[in-house]
Amino acid sequence: MVGRFDGADAVGGSLAGYFADAGITGEVLYNRNAIVRALVLRYPASYAALHPGYVYQRGNYVQGTVGASYGFAWRNLTLSGEVY
Repeated sequence: MVGRFDGADAVGGSLAGYFADAGITGEVLYNRNAIVRALVLRYPASYAALHPGYVYQRGNYVQGTVGASYGFAWRNLTLSGEVY
C-alpha cells in the first residue's frame, strides 16, 4: 500500500499465512510527516468558542500488528491473539 493522507506519506503492507497449524497475520505501516499529536491551546472560554486553537506536531513513525489463531478439533474451539 502506498498513499498520502492529510499531508503525510504512507507505505505499508500485510501478510497472511500458516505456521504449523496456526494462522498468522501481520501488517506494518510507515508514516512520514504525519500528525503525531494535536495540542489544544488554552484560551478563555468565550474566545475558545470562536477560535478553537490547535497546534499540530508532525513526525515519522512505524506501526504494526501481528496476530495468530489456532483452531482446536474439540467443539470448534478457536484461540486467537493479536498484538498492536
